[in-house]
Amino acid sequence: MISLNFSKRILKTCLYLPALLLPFAACNELPKDAYVTDKAPTSGKPVAGSAASTEDSNSLLKAGTRANSAGDFASARQLMESALKKQRETLGNENPAMFGTLLSLAMVNINDNNLRRADVLLIQAEKLADKSPDPNRKARVLHYRGAYLLASGDNQKALATLTRSEAEYKSNISHDALDAKAPPAL
Repeated sequence: MISLNFSKRILKTCLYLPALLLPFAACNELPKDAYVTDKAPTSGKPVAGSAASTEDSNSLLKAGTRANSAGDFASARQLMESALKKQRETLGNENPAMFGTLLSLAMVNINDNNLRRADVLLIQAEKLADKSPDPNRKARVLHYRGAYLLASGDNQKALATLTRSEAEYKSNISHDALDAKAPPAL
């Protein structure tokens, strides 16, 4: 059974989630070597799907994450929307590599109380979740959906969803890791 204290901590954390995106920043990055790395023969500019396009998208995501953490939601949204646009141009609309970006952008919108846009982004992320290689994909979708429900004022559904998220996260962690004690503080 999930402790009430844990659930309260999660709910409290979800009220102000800018820092929550930091652990997932690496999950949002697109692999540099997964796409064509050619440049257009005459102009020397990167072509769609190039490593440069991927690096641009990753830079925008990192900057958006920093802006979100600083509470600058307008800048964060603009940067992450630009990253998502680049990813869609490069990868198409159904590529699971956009899963993390969609979740991050949804969280920015949740933080800024733009719940309609957040819901649209969460639905898109949910559709890509099964294709995503992220081992925590189900837990992450539930976690972000729980934050959305909390921001929407549906505390009971939020708590139930966050409880399911915790169970999903735990299912991906070895029992040894769950039983291990935290290292002593420095």
